[in-house]
Amino acid sequence: MNTRHAIYKERGLAESLPPRSELFALIAAEPNLLRRPIVRRGKKLVIGFNKTALQNL
Repeated sequence: MNTRHAIYKERGLAESLPPRSELFALIAAEPNLLRRPIVRRGKKLVIGFNKTALQNL
């Protein structure tokens, strides 16, 4: 989750996340709530821009 997004802060998502179906609907309406990029290589996963972690994939 993008903890800097206004909706994340307004809805208090740091304290508690809504039910899964509601969360997916919220992300579908506001895709920027997801931190990007999301990169997977084999069993390794990097979420968000972390240059070192991406280079180590």
